[in-house]
Amino acid sequence: MKRIFTFLVLLFFACSLQAQFTTLNQGKIKQKKYLQEISYQEIVGYIIIPVTINGKVYKFLFDTGATLAISDKIYKELNLKVIRQINAVDASGEGKPISFILLPEIDIQGITFRNTPGAVFHENSDASKLAECLGIDGIIGSNMLRNSLVQFDAQKKQIIIANDIKNILPPNSKYQKIKLSFWQKAPFINITMQKGVQKVENSVLFDTGDNGRLFTLSLNELNDSVVEVLAESEGSFSIGAHGFYNKQRHLLLRIPELVVNRLIFTDVIATTTQDKKSRLGVKFLQYGKTTLDYKKKRFYFEPFDNIKTDELSEMPRAVDFNVQNNKLVVGIIWDKQLESKINLGDVVLSINGVDLQSMGFCELFMLDIPYREEQILELRDINTGEIKNVEILRFLAN
Repeated sequence: MKRIFTFLVLLFFACSLQAQFTTLNQGKIKQKKYLQEISYQEIVGYIIIPVTINGKVYKFLFDTGATLAISDKIYKELNLKVIRQINAVDASGEGKPISFILLPEIDIQGITFRNTPGAVFHENSDASKLAECLGIDGIIGSNMLRNSLVQFDAQKKQIIIANDIKNILPPNSKYQKIKLSFWQKAPFINITMQKGVQKVENSVLFDTGDNGRLFTLSLNELNDSVVEVLAESEGSFSIGAHGFYNKQRHLLLRIPELVVNRLIFTDVIATTTQDKKSRLGVKFLQYGKTTLDYKKKRFYFEPFDNIKTDELSEMPRAVDFNVQNNKLVVGIIWDKQLESKINLGDVVLSINGVDLQSMGFCELFMLDIPYREEQILELRDINTGEIKNVEILRFLAN
């Protein structure tokens, strides 16, 4: 099965905060020593864990690229006071005001975090609707985790949060140094892109809230010497803190070699982002046990046995989709030959005979359609209202 949305990113607050907010790195953990194994649920690629607030259990997204965030529902239930309202810029470059609060206490299976700053989801925003689809009421972000060690084991679907590296890794384990962002301690690791003898090293955000492809390259960091540009288009096929993005320039790329902590991925298909920094997404966790030592700024990686990376070389569909007014629409067109048949914004009425017209936002977001090399789209033309059937294939680079 292939999800309709090949690239949806819930980057609520992996954002650039203006200097009017001093820092999000406040709050403490009640316990001095702790080691907790937390089983997680995976929903369309996102990591979801249970938390307890004021004796009530909620589900939160675990997002290393974000800060703590809560829903309007929790904000109102706890009658929290807004401590600051600032203009926050999400990964699309969109900026809107966001309210920040201090959450008195949140418990992750026996680890108690106190007085942590966090943001409040915008009520009725597309991002808030997406949170409802996932059944979550908040986000666990890196500002909460900045004094801990966090280990991800995708094979066991387990996260370990601990205060001491000796409790989760053997002595003398190999690591690479990481950098933590000033505002929210989001982790940045070094990766290398290679094409023949050419090599470029980048510091990229390690973002478990990015459920798209393995790697997303910032247009600011584009270097033609180590990547191959396969296609260029304008459109929108992702979501940020302030909703679905406006039409933007996107590139489809092939990276001959992407090296992450000595693991080499070959012929990686990637897309670009308008964000200032590139991102390594949650898909990376499929390839090995991954540990972030926020305290000592270290990144550990133990590859799983017999990993397969063939899917990283798969080309996307010739078009990608978005949601507007609770309708699935054409969001981007990679294949220029289709531009005479398809327009950005054409409403998708059905795919391979599966009727989409009565589906709401969440049904469309969670939709799985069996992937075939050939797909028949029934579309309503945005300009003429004409109903048309168009066959699309997997994109093939010239």
